[in-house]
Amino acid sequence: MNSQMERSYDNKLYPSWLLFETENNLLIRENQYSLIETMMKDEVNSIYQLNMGEGKTSVILILLSDILADGKQIVRINCLESLMGVMQELLRNKFRGLLKKKIFVMPFSRGVVFSIENLEKIKEMLTECQNEKHILLVTPEQRLCFQLKKQEMFLEYLQSKDADDCFDWEEHGRWHSYGYRKKSVEKSQRNVYVLTEEQKILKEALKSLKYIDNTDKIVKYPSEEYNKFYDEVINKIPDKAYLSNIRDAYYILRDQSTQLKTERAQKLELLYSIDKFKFFDILDESDEILSHGKELNYTLGATKSLDGGSIRWEIPFLLFRIIFCEKEFGQFLEKASQLDDCPVVFQRDFRPVSGIGGGSPLVRFVKHEYFQRNIKPKLCQEICKIILQNFCEKQTSIMNDEGECYGSYEEFIEGKCLFKEDKIIKLLKRKSVDMLNSFLLAKGWLSHELLYHVISYRYRVEYGLSEKSEKEIAIPFRGKDLPSENSEFSHPDIMIGFTILSYLYRGLDLKQVKDGLIKLKSDQKRDKNMLLQTCVKENEEWINEHIKKENEEFPLWLKSFKTLDLENENSIKKAHLYLSRNFSFIEYYLSNFAFPNDTKYFEKKITGNAHTLAGEGKNNGFSGTDDRNDTMPESIVSKRLYSQLGTNGKMLHILSRKINQKYETKVDVSNTVKFLDEVCRYAQNDKDCYILIDSGAIITEMTNMDVSKYLIKNIDKRFDGIVYFSDNNSKIMVILRREECVPLSACHIDNKKLFVYLDEAHTRGTDLKLPLTARGVVTLGKNMNKDKLMQAVMRIRDLDFKQSIVIWGLKEMSAEIAIINGIKLDEITSKHVLTWVTYNTIRKNENDLYPVTKEKLKYVIKGRALEYQKKIKEIPMDSLIVAYVSENIDSIENSYGTTPRERNPRDLLNKNMGTYLSEFYPFVKSELENKETYSHFIKELNEHWNDIDRPKMKKIIEKVDKKLPNDILTTNADYNCEQENAREIEEIQHVELASELKNTPSIEIAWDFPK
Repeated sequence: MNSQMERSYDNKLYPSWLLFETENNLLIRENQYSLIETMMKDEVNSIYQLNMGEGKTSVILILLSDILADGKQIVRINCLESLMGVMQELLRNKFRGLLKKKIFVMPFSRGVVFSIENLEKIKEMLTECQNEKHILLVTPEQRLCFQLKKQEMFLEYLQSKDADDCFDWEEHGRWHSYGYRKKSVEKSQRNVYVLTEEQKILKEALKSLKYIDNTDKIVKYPSEEYNKFYDEVINKIPDKAYLSNIRDAYYILRDQSTQLKTERAQKLELLYSIDKFKFFDILDESDEILSHGKELNYTLGATKSLDGGSIRWEIPFLLFRIIFCEKEFGQFLEKASQLDDCPVVFQRDFRPVSGIGGGSPLVRFVKHEYFQRNIKPKLCQEICKIILQNFCEKQTSIMNDEGECYGSYEEFIEGKCLFKEDKIIKLLKRKSVDMLNSFLLAKGWLSHELLYHVISYRYRVEYGLSEKSEKEIAIPFRGKDLPSENSEFSHPDIMIGFTILSYLYRGLDLKQVKDGLIKLKSDQKRDKNMLLQTCVKENEEWINEHIKKENEEFPLWLKSFKTLDLENENSIKKAHLYLSRNFSFIEYYLSNFAFPNDTKYFEKKITGNAHTLAGEGKNNGFSGTDDRNDTMPESIVSKRLYSQLGTNGKMLHILSRKINQKYETKVDVSNTVKFLDEVCRYAQNDKDCYILIDSGAIITEMTNMDVSKYLIKNIDKRFDGIVYFSDNNSKIMVILRREECVPLSACHIDNKKLFVYLDEAHTRGTDLKLPLTARGVVTLGKNMNKDKLMQAVMRIRDLDFKQSIVIWGLKEMSAEIAIINGIKLDEITSKHVLTWVTYNTIRKNENDLYPVTKEKLKYVIKGRALEYQKKIKEIPMDSLIVAYVSENIDSIENSYGTTPRERNPRDLLNKNMGTYLSEFYPFVKSELENKETYSHFIKELNEHWNDIDRPKMKKIIEKVDKKLPNDILTTNADYNCEQENAREIEEIQHVELASELKNTPSIEIAWDFPK
């Protein structure tokens, strides 16, 4: 029937489309054809808005890919990591019939070594993909990984370019391992160097292992597994003497090996040949893929210890003890949580899913103004008293030797000594460096607002602990219960704060409790029995509650190590139950295990983000929302077809319809189970309720499988199964009444007998069929923007007909919505929610504008460096390092010595522009002038410098001039307002650190390209 209808396209030009229509029993609509034709003819990188539910992925993406895969270029489809499983299945289904194509994937991560064999395999795969007109499917993270690995390979080759097979012991003596190095003395100018005793021992070990010979010539180089090399050397050292310079020798052996230099050169040549492939990138959900705030960092070199040592975690522990343990402060916060505007979330009886009590309440700061006005002054006063007491300082005023008063210590912590901070720092440094660091850290946590930032984040939604990692620190989460396993927070103090909170909420595990008790028993620096008794006393109420429930007597063995049997597993299990969430015991464990071992930092890194994605080749994309146009990369142009001009207005109209206006404020979210009970009750009473869309990430501490199991046991009997996304591969599954799990594609149950649960990560880009009159429960989350709400509600495709939604909001969101709209809580409707999400969107875009513009300026230089690297590939240039490598020296004084002040972002951007240009071009020019072969390139470089890049950067600043805020809070001209606060990040979804944090290069992983 469809084949006889009038078509909007010429089937002689696109005969394969007839096959597609026939096979899928559909007719390509005019607006779909119009968008495909426009994207094919588009000469610039563009992203288009198309209303959700109009076949972006299921029709347009397929047909566009089919046409563009012409044997002359590679079609590379980019999709969100959370949708990878669904997208892979969709593409395979669409291209396994009449339109036959293989779907290649490139599961690249830093764990894959760039061996010559692997690079050749990549090249072969790309050659087949292009020549046979197949499709390549990737995630943004995989592309960024590949980009950064190429840069890392280039930097490694720079280190090898002067290799001469000579192990220079003088260089070893002054070596400091980080990212790349520059030799301070030419080899011809060196004097006779006398080896230290350590070096003599090391030299004998290297000779016996045949890494060097008697003349210090390098015979072989160590593998990329540093631990293996370390073990080899240690086993050759007599009496296992301590050597601090083994790592330095490892780097010199590798970087000075001519054999490794040759291999690195071969790899670079292969990379350059791979770069010659022409890609056409299609971005599905382009606004999310190119959103600001997601970046991938590759750390370089060895880890460094944090400045200040244990003081870095002692100060936040003092602050958290006041907040979580002091009774009066807890009562103050509890009263604040009961105010109408809900400035604080406070759950006194919070317990994790494990059910273990005796721990801290759950606290979350909501209103910044309330924190500044009511919470910060109290904490400044309390922490100041404690620090002064710790250092036996009786004076509360800061006075120099002449009696001049610079203000009080409390005022210094509050950031009120703006013009005397330098003098105060010099004075305190003379008194005691530890005292100075203590006050600076207190100032950082309170006046630089680290504390507000940390306690305003949601546990297990934005941060938490990994069950897989060997490290015991908190990591970023991509969403509800989705830890970004290879990521870490870039800001060390932020990471420390999130780690403390994570353990206060979750508690220590059984092994950690046992290790802590064993350590405490042998600890000569602590009164072990007193600390044990303190912990027991703090948890006395919880212990009594449990023994009463179990009808047991108070465990006398917990009062002294003389009676505590650490070999008795039952005793350890009881100790875990009683102490795992105890504040004092958690403080002892983290201070002796997690923080000393895992709080390190890297001085150098290379970074990839949306700008590096968009700057690579041809990019076209589409999405259902377009709220982020101002923060898109500079090379991307946002467009709309004429037929789609009313898309945003249509969505606002649909959500404002009477059938969609209902808002529920009285939702019990004290824990996940109670919330799911509410959902079950609602589905019982409302027979049209078929879907829960948890876009607000209210459900935590339960996997999707756990949630579906709970729902199938407790939901209305009219449902025979729960639809959910697999935790392992993000494929759509159904759990049946017998708890049997099957793929949705293999389930033939009527959709009227299925209830759908969408976790936060899958509330965009998901398309499921629902009954004609289905109603969905949609949850709101912290600072939710319009884009996220629209994406969530449009999982229900027929909202403009008979399907509908009801919005559920937490107390703090409801309070914000009511205040912004000037109404009472019980008057809230979807219209007021739209006002709130629009307000959040505007605020977010305004806050992002300065850091995004700064990133755009940076990318002008980075893009130029990438161009020069390809043009002058015969001679590796050290000057390009300036564009690739970012440095960050950890210093308490530099971080918190100067209180943030208001500065004009336009002035800052102009200063940044000048800095970026002056740090890059003169360095490149100087290096080229020393290479006669490329002297002709200097004229072209001058044109790029003054006639192209400078005007381009000025234009970027001019475009946002009127939209930038008048002032931003910053400490100096090079400050990134997101870097110190939000992009700890999430560093993104996948800040690849895992291998480097162990100070060992990754083990090679075999490539596998599923087809």
